[in-house]
Amino acid sequence: MTPPHFGIPRREKALRDSARLKYIVNKGRKISVCNWGDENNETVLLSHGWGGRSTQFHALIQPLVDAGFRVVGFDAPAHGDSQGKQSNMLDVASIIAQIEKEEGLFKAIIGHSFGTSTALLAISKFKVKPEKLVLIAYVADVQWVIKLFGTLFEFKHQPLKRCDSAH
Repeated sequence: MTPPHFGIPRREKALRDSARLKYIVNKGRKISVCNWGDENNETVLLSHGWGGRSTQFHALIQPLVDAGFRVVGFDAPAHGDSQGKQSNMLDVASIIAQIEKEEGLFKAIIGHSFGTSTALLAISKFKVKPEKLVLIAYVADVQWVIKLFGTLFEFKHQPLKRCDSAH
């Protein structure tokens, strides 16, 4: 639950500096939220991957603004410019719902990797209702995550015993 932290590359700094930046508070942490484009336009939300930040969508942000959208990106807890030391899918999904409540309904959500899962969880658990959903590098199978988690914490794997209702 502790993501890697990478410095922001030069190609993203100008984009971050051009954003209208605000912070929302979620579970006592300041969460960085960036806006680009006209605030009256329909909103596209960006949901980044594990260890990422909103400006990693740099190749999409200006084309979306040029197409007439307002683009909203956020840095998950312990990512980018947001506070925190740890993060998880449920926290990030709740932040997506909080942003929707504060910023208005989303025309679309664009998610990358971990951001696809958090977007889907926000839709499922928190009833976020984007009109469109774009999933880039979606993690279709999380079995490897479960196995890695078990290995890291040295869980013992025991096959499940079949329960026979006749006994």
